[in-house]
Amino acid sequence: MILKEFQIDAINETAEYIRDFLIKKEQGKASSKVSDVVLKSPTGSGKTIMAAEILRNLADFFEAHHYVIIWAAPNKLHEQSLNKLSDRLQDTEYQLINVDSMGSGALTRNTVLFTNWEKLFKQDKDGEWANKVVRKGEDGKNLQDVLDATRAAGLGVILIVDESHQTFYGPNSQALVHEVIKPDLVFEISATPKAVSTGGDYHMTEVDFADVIESELIKKEVYLNNEIAKNINDSSNSVEVVIKAALDKRDELAKIYQEQGININPLLLIQLPNTSKETMSALDLQDKDIIENILTSRGLRYSNGELAIWLSDDKKNLENIVKPTSQVKVLIFKQAIALGWDCPRAQVMAMLRDTKSEVFRIQTVGRILRMPEAKHYAEDALNKAYVYTDLPDITIAPDDTDAKNLIKTQFSYRREDISNIALPSVFIHRTDYGDLRADFKPILDNILDQTFDVDDSMIIGEERYNKIDEKLELYDSELTAPIIADAIIENLDSYEVSEYETLKVNMDAANIERIFNTVLKGFTGQFKNWARTKSVVCGTLYSWFHKANIDIEQVQKLLACSTVNQEIFSQIFDRALDAYEDVYREEMKRRRARELEELTFRIPDVDQFNENYLITSSPNNAMVLYYRKKNAPSTEEKFEDMLNSSKQIEWWYKNGEKMERYFAIPFFELNERKRTVRRAFYPDYIIKYNDGSIGIYDTKAGFTADNEHVRQKANALQDFIKRNANLNLKGGIINVKNNNFYLQDSPDYDENGEWVLFNI
Repeated sequence: MILKEFQIDAINETAEYIRDFLIKKEQGKASSKVSDVVLKSPTGSGKTIMAAEILRNLADFFEAHHYVIIWAAPNKLHEQSLNKLSDRLQDTEYQLINVDSMGSGALTRNTVLFTNWEKLFKQDKDGEWANKVVRKGEDGKNLQDVLDATRAAGLGVILIVDESHQTFYGPNSQALVHEVIKPDLVFEISATPKAVSTGGDYHMTEVDFADVIESELIKKEVYLNNEIAKNINDSSNSVEVVIKAALDKRDELAKIYQEQGININPLLLIQLPNTSKETMSALDLQDKDIIENILTSRGLRYSNGELAIWLSDDKKNLENIVKPTSQVKVLIFKQAIALGWDCPRAQVMAMLRDTKSEVFRIQTVGRILRMPEAKHYAEDALNKAYVYTDLPDITIAPDDTDAKNLIKTQFSYRREDISNIALPSVFIHRTDYGDLRADFKPILDNILDQTFDVDDSMIIGEERYNKIDEKLELYDSELTAPIIADAIIENLDSYEVSEYETLKVNMDAANIERIFNTVLKGFTGQFKNWARTKSVVCGTLYSWFHKANIDIEQVQKLLACSTVNQEIFSQIFDRALDAYEDVYREEMKRRRARELEELTFRIPDVDQFNENYLITSSPNNAMVLYYRKKNAPSTEEKFEDMLNSSKQIEWWYKNGEKMERYFAIPFFELNERKRTVRRAFYPDYIIKYNDGSIGIYDTKAGFTADNEHVRQKANALQDFIKRNANLNLKGGIINVKNNNFYLQDSPDYDENGEWVLFNI
């Protein structure tokens, strides 16, 4: 798997914080309180892969600073994590072991011990640890004795908690952390971490959900009960309706994959009601029989390999189920795969519940979010996940904001009595973040090696240090800050200053770090996105100097406190950036080749909305039902009221944004680096008039109509109308003044220009 931009950023930021915090703690400069590092990243974003790469980033540091790692996860997710990390970290010095194979005595450096967290913290009625892995015993093969011996041997302990939102913050769990494990640092991984609610000390690296979708790792949207009405008749029951609708959707997707020449067999997951967790009650068995009968009637059987089951006491046809071309079409399960299971070809889920209400969490739906080839397809139906359920209503958990944005529970269909339109449209894929990316690291490494005449054959430590010492000022006596001493301003008018001397003093750590960042930022040329560039540049320098046993604070000091060193590194970065130019240019060429996607916009057959939208009466709308966003601006409400009462229009449509299916006009603007970049403008409203003309309008109010961004959009709209004169278009910027609407459709927008009263 090639790492995505957002993954590289999250990896570097988290690793840098862990390294800095542990160094400060070793030096007594950090709080003695256990500090959390939290990686908050959406389901399907590759959290385990990112965690593995964070460990890779820190491998040399953990080796040199003597740490072991405890990797804890709920259920049996730790076993899956062990398998994934074994593949990902096989070329490192880490020793990955399962807790069941733990011996007695201290763990060795760079050991990663994997364990089922939920089994560890169980206590008996007397409050003693119930699990033999934790409970003290004569053979010493228990976590208490092993970790006591580990700490006594001078090793620190890092605790990594995967899916930490599950059970990590319970009282028994926290007792285990503070009484037994006693970690130097806790690293939590979760899509919905609870660290924020605890009020404790933590650093959070947060991955934006939109970045994950943009990277094409996961589906764009989740549809609930899509076209389910086709399966409802007088004789059908709810289970039959849900299962048959889900099967129809799976078969439809399979046909599309085949027509597109994509060799993937989509998988339908059927989750049995959660009446008794993993055990099967009589009611569960009855539901299972009903489902199996429906599947058998469609030719899906265990015997022909097209049906699989995953229960605690019943497993069939699971061996190759994750392969894209596996012949298994349907998998029946209960809770076993709710967390961590990775099968990207899974795209449809049927969820049966025996309760009248259900909190709908994205973790469960996460099993069908991943894209099978980590990319979006030309046929948009393949970029969506589909859930079918017999629930009468769904409430998304209040803290699950990703689910609220992704899951569409409300649908509206285009009215059959309107004439559609066809407008040229675009979708612009993000290409340039203005940063130095991970592919700069090997180039900078190579220039550093050349400058200081070192190579990988050298012994880490003294031999490399001596080579560096030949060129750089490294000693504390050299790394000082000059200050003026005993100067006198003799003439205030001409600023004549007497001769003076300078003294050398040590600089405090905070100033060193500030100057270090400022100096490095100045070396990065056109790549001014320091927030994204910093982790690559600093991480490269820290790891390179670490091979010479030069720690982070010394690296910062040698750059911040020496103009000699700064000049040398200025030349190093100039050479590295020159070498990087061709790599960067080719990458940008590749990205820009797909930056602008030309499309044709039509009023969609179906539009979908999350729970942040409410049905609003709208007789002239192009859709059967109009969903208005909660707390929509009053400007939009008044404008829509006017449209709904108009006799001059056939229909109107409220445009969306940032997705291919909505209408967008390309335009250019200067970014923060004064470079001309392409943007997409999504006008608010599209109106079809009775005379056949089409109006395109964007609404503003007050000061929002007066800025350069609006001017560029307005002019782009007029250019678009002129270029497509054959389509009978009109439109412009609508502004609200004194409760009236005014239009400006000038080819050169000016907020102080002519505004014409707009009323239809």
